Amino acid sequence: MITYLIAGQILLLTLDFVGQDIDAVSNLTLVGVNGTDLETFNITQGEGFYQDSYYVTFIPSPDRFRLKVTGFDTSGARFQRVKPTLFTLGDVKLSQNVDSRNNSNAIFPGETLELEINVENSGDTQTLYFTASDDLSFFNSINPGQSTLGKNDTLTLRVTLAAPSDATYGVTSTVTVFASQNSDFSQVVNFMVLFVTVASKVSN
Repeated sequence: MITYLIAGQILLLTLDFVGQDIDAVSNLTLVGVNGTDLETFNITQGEGFYQDSYYVTFIPSPDRFRLKVTGFDTSGARFQRVKPTLFTLGDVKLSQNVDSRNNSNAIFPGETLELEINVENSGDTQTLYFTASDDLSFFNSINPGQSTLGKNDTLTLRVTLAAPSDATYGVTSTVTVFASQNSDFSQVVNFMVLFVTVASKVSN
């Protein structure tokens, strides 16, 4: 799911959890810089094939914030997860340029996949830094890692993922691409989440 942290825009955020037996996920809370809760939103669980995913729609706070998710695990214990990244609403938009030859974001064992991410700056001239991460450690590189964009300038990022030769067919990696105003990524102005699935090649 793609999320654009643009002021006043309603966001749909998809949540997937790795390494924990989840029974229920209840709320998404926007946490301020000083640790206080700014706003809380209800989370909805998917159905059928998507029952392991959770969804929430919200309008971001104008204040800088972190994301906190609360719920219960299968033992009945309450849990919370806080994403340490501090988000700031800005004028930077991220979107995927989908290749018609690979519109499913499929990657094959032992091979690489290049994703094209469009960056658009509708605000004043600013220098942006870019990075990415994913939960299966497929991320290999991002180019460019830094660029200065003027008002209404656009840029294409190329994110390269590499799957090991023993990657399991059917597993999905959650890839997050970040744009930040500084090189240590403590001032993220936007991020984008997408999913890459390990596939097998089918012979004709």
